[in-house]
Amino acid sequence: MTPPFLQHSIATRLFRTSFALYVVAAVVLTGLLVVGEFLSTRATLQRELTTDQRAFDTALAGALWAMETDKLDSIVAGMVAIPEIAGVRVFDPATGHLFVIALKSPEGAPEGEPRGVSIGRDEAQQQRWAAAAGQAVADHAFDIVYRHATGTMSVGRAELLSGRQQLIDRIWGQSALIIAVALFKEAILWAIFLAVSHRMLVRPLSELIRALDGAHPAETRRITLTPSAESMIAGTELMLLRDSLNSLSDRVHEHRAQLLALNQELESQVAERTLALEEANLALTGQAARLAATNAELEQFAYVASHDLKQPLRMVSSYVTLLERQARDRLKGDELEFIAFARDGASRMDRLITDLLEYSRTGRNADQFQPVALDSVLAEALHNLKVPVEEAAAEVEAAQSLPTVRGNRGELVRLFQNLIGNAIQYRTADVRPHIRISCHADQAGWVVSVRDNGIGIPAEQCERVFGIFQRLHTRAQYEGTGIGLAICKKIVEVHGGRIWVESESGEGATFFFTLPAAGPDIAGRSASASS
Repeated sequence: MTPPFLQHSIATRLFRTSFALYVVAAVVLTGLLVVGEFLSTRATLQRELTTDQRAFDTALAGALWAMETDKLDSIVAGMVAIPEIAGVRVFDPATGHLFVIALKSPEGAPEGEPRGVSIGRDEAQQQRWAAAAGQAVADHAFDIVYRHATGTMSVGRAELLSGRQQLIDRIWGQSALIIAVALFKEAILWAIFLAVSHRMLVRPLSELIRALDGAHPAETRRITLTPSAESMIAGTELMLLRDSLNSLSDRVHEHRAQLLALNQELESQVAERTLALEEANLALTGQAARLAATNAELEQFAYVASHDLKQPLRMVSSYVTLLERQARDRLKGDELEFIAFARDGASRMDRLITDLLEYSRTGRNADQFQPVALDSVLAEALHNLKVPVEEAAAEVEAAQSLPTVRGNRGELVRLFQNLIGNAIQYRTADVRPHIRISCHADQAGWVVSVRDNGIGIPAEQCERVFGIFQRLHTRAQYEGTGIGLAICKKIVEVHGGRIWVESESGEGATFFFTLPAAGPDIAGRSASASS
């Protein structure tokens, strides 16, 4: 937050600051004058008390020698009447005998008359003397010596006091005029300073501000001042400021012109790019529509072709089996082997057509996803694999309860069934298959893993196994069509996830796939993944 002082104009700040400095300077100067006058006046009072001693020494000695009390009282009263003397005490220092005490008495003096004098010898007078001595600013003591024909003799001692009131009266009388003149001179200097500052600083700044207020970004007009203001700021920092502002204005106008040109160029480029993007978008939209139609036609063709191929294939298989049954006694060994080859080929072709049919059907119901519990999906897949699991004495376990996701139940069952079936099929000889299913959450949803202790996959082939019709072994070693893992990949991608495998040859394999957590937007992501 800006302090209130900094919210005013320079002229106001200059006035207030200079006035504050004037007040401080006046106070300091007055204080110094008063202190100097105090020291000088006190020294003067001290000298004057010494002079008064010489004036009254003889009279006091005569009064004490003759023991004339009235005369003594008259002499001390005359001494106290002198302005610089506030009190006189005369006593015998040898015996301590008090002759007289005379003090200026402020009470009882008529207005316009000199202050009265209090003369006495009693206890009260001595107390008043002690009080006056405590407040004295100057004092002087001297022995009273009486001179006679045969010599001199000390007859007493006198003490003179000069009090605060005498000092104040003297200082005020001597310093009041000096202080007044000094303050007046300071005020004149302050006024001159304000006038010069206003002429040399405030007025040029005001003109500079008015010139800046009239400036406009679209104009190239430079900042100019009146001739009088120009002469005032010639060679000063204000002229440098004016020149710097003009240079800045020139650069601003130059950059503004460059920016305007660049802006026009950018607008032209944006318009061209927008038109090109719109044309490209239209082309891509048409191409996407054609690809979608082609994809649908291919899927329909694969489905129809696979379905139509099954009927003649069943006929071939049936007639080959019938031929073997009726002509077994008349056929030779080679002929029976040929018939076995034909029947086996028909069987493999039937499995291949079935898998192709399954692959073409995958993802057709991507817009019908619903919450599916993976625990029940795993249970159904194991039920479908009950025979191969028991034949291989395989041990299948889930590390923990599996989550619920949104998806197609049938396709998820096929996913688990294919992965577990592969783990059983590609097992190590004489080793009981052990398959472990586990999952964990990540930022994208759920990561499910299926780990086995089978023959494993060479690391360099881990990407290849998901391609359609891709096989790493001959049919003599392991049966299969090479479509199972391709179906798994398509199912996972339709569900908005991804699948991969980590393995080394002979070390077993772990298949990982991700499934987004249950949410309303999975179907949309899955449909786009399918396309």
